[in-house]
Amino acid sequence: MRFNFHVIETLPRLAWCAHITKGNPVVNVYGGPWVETDGDWFCEGAWNGDFSEGNLPDATAFMGSGGKITNEGVLFASPSHTLERLHIIRFDGNILVSNSLAFLLVRAGDWINHNYMFYQSELTSCKEGLKKLKTWIPTHQGNKVYLYYYCNVLIDLNYAVKKVAKPSHKSFVDYADYRRFLQDEILALHQNATNSTRKVSYCPLTTISTGYDSPVCAVLAMGIGCDESVTFTNARPTFKDNNDSGRKIGELMGLRVIEYDREAYLHEDNFPEAEFLACGTGGVDVIMAPLSDLLPGKILFTGFHGDKVWDINNKKISSDIIRGDASGTSLAEFRLRLGFIHLPVPFLGIVQHPSIHVISKSHEMQPWSNATYYNRPIPRRIIEEFGIPGNLFGQQKKAITQQFPDQLLDLVMSKNSYHDFIAFSKSSPRFRWGRRVLFKFMGGLYYLNRMASIILHRICKSLNINYSMKTIIPDKFGKSKRNPLIFNWGIDKIKGRYMIPNTPKKIALDNSNPL
Repeated sequence: MRFNFHVIETLPRLAWCAHITKGNPVVNVYGGPWVETDGDWFCEGAWNGDFSEGNLPDATAFMGSGGKITNEGVLFASPSHTLERLHIIRFDGNILVSNSLAFLLVRAGDWINHNYMFYQSELTSCKEGLKKLKTWIPTHQGNKVYLYYYCNVLIDLNYAVKKVAKPSHKSFVDYADYRRFLQDEILALHQNATNSTRKVSYCPLTTISTGYDSPVCAVLAMGIGCDESVTFTNARPTFKDNNDSGRKIGELMGLRVIEYDREAYLHEDNFPEAEFLACGTGGVDVIMAPLSDLLPGKILFTGFHGDKVWDINNKKISSDIIRGDASGTSLAEFRLRLGFIHLPVPFLGIVQHPSIHVISKSHEMQPWSNATYYNRPIPRRIIEEFGIPGNLFGQQKKAITQQFPDQLLDLVMSKNSYHDFIAFSKSSPRFRWGRRVLFKFMGGLYYLNRMASIILHRICKSLNINYSMKTIIPDKFGKSKRNPLIFNWGIDKIKGRYMIPNTPKKIALDNSNPL
């Protein structure tokens, strides 16, 4: 088998879609102008290995996606985190693989089913861990799009699709071992991302706030020469003290700090929410939209998942990557369009979470443990040893992401987006009346069931009785307060960017206002 690369200047910079046809040894790969290609492999992103060797499937840390021809067939690699995924669809002797759901469906001549109500709950299921996540979603034409997270995927010479585990790092011995590992991995990723043979070289940019996770990112990023950071001035207004600007911390570190308002996207008129909602995971990262001019060509350091990896109070300790929320998962289309590498630092070595947690609770970390609900000894030690006073960070847990509850869409969507969404809702195929009533009714039962489980869990805990919270009603009904059509609207808005001239499609697509 061999690759035939088609560089399409009009595509999002880092998007790609591979087309395999049974009986044909040529694998056509359609990619944006910043996708790296080199004979028997291609990629977008960086890994902790020599770029010129192209051994991205062997990487223990891969921040991006790509493919490589092997003796067994074609091996595709997903990111070493669960914030993004690979998508695969099979039909009529064809196999398509892409790092974009919208691109995959456009190339397949298929689309989402506008009468299906559970896309968002199923695409958000990645936060439940690798064992519980949804592995496929249905399409308009009755096909299945298979979803692959944190793994490699082999399409062998017989055109069978096989999931392959990624190589993993050994468990960590102590704090010094883990701290050294983080810096070594970041250095290796940076060397790969700045290799002189690349089309595009990427320089570091870190996030920073008053919490734990992004200040750790800043310390580690400075180890490879980062001198620039971004911060959001405020967290959600629901917090009593919602000041979340990391300016003071960043300036003490010697960083140039650029501040943004988390609601600045509301003043944009180019439908900023669409590409975030198009990922199907709630669009919560739309607050990043105003960074569009800053992010191209950057390695963006973020602290997504630090709340679980470094929290000493976390009870769900495993290599299964169980998350508490879907933050960070709606950046994919935004990232592919702009062209930046996303490095969520807490995911480095993530499958060794049990050993990381042991270190957090070890005797050597006691001086940095504060015995409160917001207790992350490893980040605290890293930041304080850098020279930042402990009273400047990690005092209160805050959140800056933006949710889209159905009853508040007029307040959390920009003006143009909201009116366009309302028009889309009125003109789109509507869910059958009975199904919508059932959806709302089951959603109400789900929340009653969950509240009862929480109360029972607290009672059992007070009586020292082991009880694992369970709900009888399926989790997919837990999203009943979120309008299912916001995903449909988002993905419909961006499909125009994946149209490749002079290539026929099986279905007619509405290209009004394409992004």
